[in-house]
Amino acid sequence: MQKLKNIIISFFQIYSQIIFKKRVDVIFYYPQHFNRSKEGTNPYFDPLIEVCNENRIKYVVIEEPTYGTDKPRNIKAIKGDMIFLIAGTIRRLFRVIFNTSYLKREKYAAYITNILTFGKLRVKHCITIGGSGERLFIFLNPKGYTYDLQHGIIYSFHYGYFYNNGLLREELSFNNLRFLVYGKGVKDIFLKKNIKIGNRVLDIGCPIIQEINNFNYLADIILISLQYTDDNNDTKNEYTKLFIDTINKLECYKLNIQYKHHPRFDYSIDLQEECKGYNIKETKERIDNIIKRTKLHITYSSTTAFEFAAYGVPTYFMISEKIPYGKTIFYDEYEYPLYKDMTIEEVIERLNNPIHYEEDSSIVRKWYKKFYKPFDKQAFYNIIKS
Repeated sequence: MQKLKNIIISFFQIYSQIIFKKRVDVIFYYPQHFNRSKEGTNPYFDPLIEVCNENRIKYVVIEEPTYGTDKPRNIKAIKGDMIFLIAGTIRRLFRVIFNTSYLKREKYAAYITNILTFGKLRVKHCITIGGSGERLFIFLNPKGYTYDLQHGIIYSFHYGYFYNNGLLREELSFNNLRFLVYGKGVKDIFLKKNIKIGNRVLDIGCPIIQEINNFNYLADIILISLQYTDDNNDTKNEYTKLFIDTINKLECYKLNIQYKHHPRFDYSIDLQEECKGYNIKETKERIDNIIKRTKLHITYSSTTAFEFAAYGVPTYFMISEKIPYGKTIFYDEYEYPLYKDMTIEEVIERLNNPIHYEEDSSIVRKWYKKFYKPFDKQAFYNIIKS
């Protein structure tokens, strides 16, 4: 019933705020599960929207529904349920009835969506994130540009961007698709084997992470960032094995250990049952609050390693043969500068020394700046002003 209500509301919002009004210059399109700010908005888009407001650039924000998420709907955004329903229905029909290729399905979905919205979704610039709506708007806006805003880690064998040999995926080869990245480190990964797309990879800095200049030796939390999502069903048992093995090794230190689930945690495992007998508890506190009290961050290969690095908090990566990504992504690809080949016990002993902790904090902050520079308002404005 709620889905139907949202579709009806979406229909009236899209027609009243887009179709029956003057064409805008920029469309921001994103899925609901990115609503992670205190206000229930998309924190990756908020600074970009601010640039539009400051420079009187006409825009609309369209939110694609994410069914099953615990993130709220953004009251400042137009509900994109109608677009999501139309495009999704066309994709399914052409897949089941005509067995068409993925890109052909997207092309037909864009063609029919364009007719039903009277061409009003054709704009100069469309900003997307997480791949949502990206191909749809590429075909909707053949004379405009669609931008994929970085939101996590990007490496040379990331299946969303590259083939295993580091070459850009065919479906991303369109000249009107551009990539907005956080820093030189990520731009270099794109250009490593794809030199010809240099003008399509644009460095605008990171919209959400702010650097803290002073490390906090009095911080006492050991925070473990977990990655149980529906993207990794085949490796969840190994995730749990590594997690339990790590907290077992930390047990003797009597530390304040907490774990936090991924924003897209799929509730596929009850870790409270797994953690019985260990001095550890789950936290649902926001990262930007708990990070200031964290002494050491532990994860498999999460982008949170960058968030903590911004504050000078080092990360230890849980690695095994089945979960090698801490090594293959962070050590081999990103050249993470700390704790390679060290055990968790050795890391804890090292960080107990204030001098070593300050050294490591400084090292990891310097590493972070290569991949995440501060958000450059002027750079983003120069992109969308035309």
